[in-house]
Amino acid sequence: PLLSAPSHDPGEPVVPPATARDSLRGVMCVPVLQDEAHKCRVKNSTSAGPDGISARRWNKAPKTVKLLVLNLLLLAGRPPKALTRARTVFIPKKGGSGPGGYRPISVSSVVFRHFQKILESRFQVAGVIGDVQRVFQPADGLAENLTVHKNINYSYVYFGRRKFQFLF
Repeated sequence: PLLSAPSHDPGEPVVPPATARDSLRGVMCVPVLQDEAHKCRVKNSTSAGPDGISARRWNKAPKTVKLLVLNLLLLAGRPPKALTRARTVFIPKKGGSGPGGYRPISVSSVVFRHFQKILESRFQVAGVIGDVQRVFQPADGLAENLTVHKNINYSYVYFGRRKFQFLF
């Protein structure tokens, strides 16, 4: 909230507040360490991705190999295309039939999911994920975003072509 920060202590130097860029530097420029990799590991019961590497096999890999791969992904700044591919499976809904009776689930590489869990953990600690962002959030982002979209469309039709602004 505005003006809610505590007053400055006159005995200490004035330091500018950390920016989102500084927070991101801490997320992306710090190597992955063993404790962090272990804390964010993928559960053995999760499905293998299109690369065929199972979670059990990845978790049993030598720690040095896992750290090397994870740090290379971090250093590269973007994953290789092979790790971004996903296998989509259609799970039938209860009582559903036809195309709408299935729920699509996409399964990516276990290695990439491990890397994403590490980034998620770092983003949460750095506090750079906003409340309206749905990345790494345990919420039904699709339902919420569809509701927002529906309300925007309704407002546009109801109010006509007036200018209206959205603050996110």
